[in-house]
Amino acid sequence: MENSTNTLADLMVVIGGVGMLVGVFSLTGIGVSFARELLDLSGGNLAFLLILAAVAGIIMGMGMTTLAVYIFLAIVLAPALVIAGIHPLSAHLFCLYVGMLSYITPPIAMAAFPAAVLANASAMRVAATAARLGACKYILPFLFVLDPGLVLHGSFSPIAFSFISAGFGIFILASGLEGYMLGIGKLWPGSGRGSIAGYSYYSYLLRVILVCAGILMGLPWLYIKATGLGISAAILLPYTVWKIWNRDRQPEAVVTQ
Repeated sequence: MENSTNTLADLMVVIGGVGMLVGVFSLTGIGVSFARELLDLSGGNLAFLLILAAVAGIIMGMGMTTLAVYIFLAIVLAPALVIAGIHPLSAHLFCLYVGMLSYITPPIAMAAFPAAVLANASAMRVAATAARLGACKYILPFLFVLDPGLVLHGSFSPIAFSFISAGFGIFILASGLEGYMLGIGKLWPGSGRGSIAGYSYYSYLLRVILVCAGILMGLPWLYIKATGLGISAAILLPYTVWKIWNRDRQPEAVVTQ
């Protein structure tokens, strides 16, 4: 009962603050003017508009709760995206995910501070680690806008294909960022000279290529998806065969009595 009361009190504070913001935007027309200025600044370029909206959303969302930042961005950013021809559901998902990125984006990174206290670690290091682990989340809002299948807009086949290709692309992207792939293990580990933090110099080149391939597989155009898939297969298949071959050639440990 006590926890429910505390949660309700916190929620009422947030709703009250958001209500004042909504009232100010409605009376002054800031939301409409901001959307117009954003469209003018982008010059009709959709890619530039999305980048500007993402940066503005992360900055304006810092220090706000999920509910507050969504309502705030839905008033300020979503109209500009809808006017630019983006599907309304995609525009609002873009605003929601961009706003939540402020939780793991330094220097504010609200989620990093309680985690740092629990782990007895530096808050900025925790925030940087959170941003690295959540790197796929920085790309996901753009995929919602570029690929209508990810918001269930269209027939079954394109939707299924979009989910499968985006999921596999995120898997490749995360593997490249972490240097570890499920079923393979560390990507080109190394030790001594010619290595950094337990990884060979070749590992970092391999990981950069995998990150690029994962991003390509998440994009909505078929030939770009095929390019990303081809790059991943051309790198991972020979590497997997090479790793299995080297593992089989390793001598077995000799047990002495």
